[in-house]
Amino acid sequence: MSKCSVESLHYFSFTGNCRESPESTADFVHGSNDRGSDLSAVTKRVVEELPDLQRQVLMTEEKNERKGSPQLFKFFKLVTSVHCQCGQVLAVRPSDLKLIFHVMKLMSLSVVEGESRLSAEEMLTTMNYISSVLLQALNSQDSRATSMMISSEPLLNLLHRTITESKSKSLDVIFSAPKKLRYQSLCVVALLVKSCADFKLKPGHIMKFEVEFILGSLMDKDICVKVVCLQFLTTLLDLEFKSQIVGLLPQHSQPRQGEDAGLELSAATIRSLFFLLQNIILQGSDFLSWNCVQCLSSLLRYIRQRSKQLSDHLAQQPWNEFLINSCMDFYGDTCPSSWLFKLIPLFPTLVSHKKLESLITTAMKQNTATVDHRMLASLLFLLHGKWDQLNSNQKFVDTTKQWLEGLSATITTVASTEITPVEMLYPLISCKIISSITNKIKMISKTHRWC
Repeated sequence: MSKCSVESLHYFSFTGNCRESPESTADFVHGSNDRGSDLSAVTKRVVEELPDLQRQVLMTEEKNERKGSPQLFKFFKLVTSVHCQCGQVLAVRPSDLKLIFHVMKLMSLSVVEGESRLSAEEMLTTMNYISSVLLQALNSQDSRATSMMISSEPLLNLLHRTITESKSKSLDVIFSAPKKLRYQSLCVVALLVKSCADFKLKPGHIMKFEVEFILGSLMDKDICVKVVCLQFLTTLLDLEFKSQIVGLLPQHSQPRQGEDAGLELSAATIRSLFFLLQNIILQGSDFLSWNCVQCLSSLLRYIRQRSKQLSDHLAQQPWNEFLINSCMDFYGDTCPSSWLFKLIPLFPTLVSHKKLESLITTAMKQNTATVDHRMLASLLFLLHGKWDQLNSNQKFVDTTKQWLEGLSATITTVASTEITPVEMLYPLISCKIISSITNKIKMISKTHRWC
């Protein structure tokens, strides 16, 4: 299973394996299973060969307008894998747009004519490819792919029906497909939502989803399904449900009153979602918990802006303290995951200074060269936000100062090497935070005459 990400989105691709790469792009498309030993060298070679191979695929597809060729879908798998592996932003080429237009036409014809031109597996591969191109387009600030897709009402209808319908008489092959296709389609929709917001695009068609569909998907046993829905919901919450392309079907026919006033979701639904997210954090893997904490953070921010009464009510729930203590006790003397450092600031009054110092000290003992950058960034943000409460312990201040000095050197080294688009942001943010915390340490040191 492959995994793609931008800074605020971490979407799954349900086919392919991003740890495997073809020895030759031509061999891959024509079915060879040879694998190279040097993954980075092979990936660079594949990236160099992509334009020529793309032109060959386009020439084949020009003769095959009514149905995609086997080479087309093998190429899609290759591109999806390369985008996950290459660690750099690849510009969206005109040939990418031509291929997207071609598959858009095939999928749109399926809706208009009521006859599926792509199998469920081909649809899944295509959705993976579209997701990877949209991710690259977001990273490179290119709106062309999004503009093409939102201009096609048949395509948007197909995406919506694939997600929300489990069975269809006219398109039985697609709509009775495994749920992987449904949720990869939801990935595409979430990326379109994000892209429309970033590029300020206004589609002519709005997809409506029921709140029950989203909540039900969050209770699915499949981690991939949960992650996709968390990403989708986080995107909507960050936009305060003001997306130009996706809307929620109203839960009530009457105007909202009382505690529901000013909320797109009812207060009862928000409370259910709040406790559901906390449950997922306790039972999930690190990747699931990270996405869940992101969603919980967006939910709390949304509530604070809309309803102080509801926000205060949720902040006072006794379950919050149980959640924080359970998560902190789980790690004990081992290095905590990045999501825990993002969870703690959501409930700042529930963590004792002594316990927080112990947790941070354990994290600072790790080798910064091998620790996930996301964890380091989360730790730095937490240190910056809580420093006024953590500066009373001289030993902790000295330990932090020494750790920051070593981290600064590591960041300088990392910034001079080839890193991914996600990690490129890490040195810039971290340097600013380190500088800010260091200045605070100097001020505290002068006040207490420790140095």
